Amino acid sequence: MKSILMIFTVFGFIISCGENKTQTADSIEEQFIKIEFKYDKINELNTFNKTFTKNLLIEGPMQIPFGFTKAQQEIIIAKMDAIDFFWLPNSLLNQETSFIIPDAQSIIKIEYGSIAHEVKWDGMPPKEFSKEHQRIVELANLIKSIVQQNPEYKKLPSGY
Repeated sequence: MKSILMIFTVFGFIISCGENKTQTADSIEEQFIKIEFKYDKINELNTFNKTFTKNLLIEGPMQIPFGFTKAQQEIIIAKMDAIDFFWLPNSLLNQETSFIIPDAQSIIKIEYGSIAHEVKWDGMPPKEFSKEHQRIVELANLIKSIVQQNPEYKKLPSGY
């Protein structure tokens, strides 16, 4: 049953990626899953505020209206269920490197219904990834790939 749901949601995601509409804060679909995700030292997805902020370094941060489609949210929820997101520890920081490179940390806060959970982890993991670290990175990579397929995101300068 889970595989059928995943196939359906992936199909919906592919269809939604083909849409080429300009997003405005008012045109963004209801965000029944709310995500605040800070990653790569400089980027922030915030569906609580329906925004994505990319730091273009020299030009500074640039913010665009951003939200996920229903199909995209369902894909994220399916991945959250698969990795047991709400059961992950709040901190997966590597004690050996987190004080050396604090900017390499990522943080994701997800609110779904009445449940909220936050996880922090390092971009510089220990020598071997823990299972929990692998799972949060899988979710993070999925969310980043969905963001990067967004037409408004694709219009942003690279910043480097």
